[in-house]
Amino acid sequence: MNNIVRTTVIPVFLGMFAAQSLAQKRDFLSLEAAQAGIADCILYAQQNNLKFAIAVLDRGGNTVAFARMDDVYQKQAELAVIKAETASTTPLSTKQIKDAVSNNPSYRGLAFVPGVSTVEGGVPIRLTSGYSVGGVGVSGSTPELDGVCATRAASAISERLQVPKLSQK
Repeated sequence: MNNIVRTTVIPVFLGMFAAQSLAQKRDFLSLEAAQAGIADCILYAQQNNLKFAIAVLDRGGNTVAFARMDDVYQKQAELAVIKAETASTTPLSTKQIKDAVSNNPSYRGLAFVPGVSTVEGGVPIRLTSGYSVGGVGVSGSTPELDGVCATRAASAISERLQVPKLSQK
């Protein structure tokens, strides 16, 4: 019985404790933060008489939040998701990828990778540490305005996710 406790119960307990500790320290994209980013983008759209589809995906490319303003076409909504997927699963914005493809012939193949967008409007969500927790994709206007809105949304999300540093005494 004593060997069973040492070889089975203790490792299982330690494994659960380690997993719990990692989960508490791991940065992740919350629904509340994603919704705040979408709200900021919608406010920008309303102030400028624009309409967008906005997708927020986590680092694994899973949808956390999505909004489609009235009269946004289905293909624009789909493109917002593709832009967010690109930004959430690479370290680059879709504008950076577009520029690389345009300016360097050796990167032209990126334009043909399934699920990669070279249209501006996809921005990674980064913490101040540089760690990426996901991406925002916006579509519905010009690529430049999509990029402005995506950048605003990513900044709003990132601000909500920053953990205040404890003061050292």
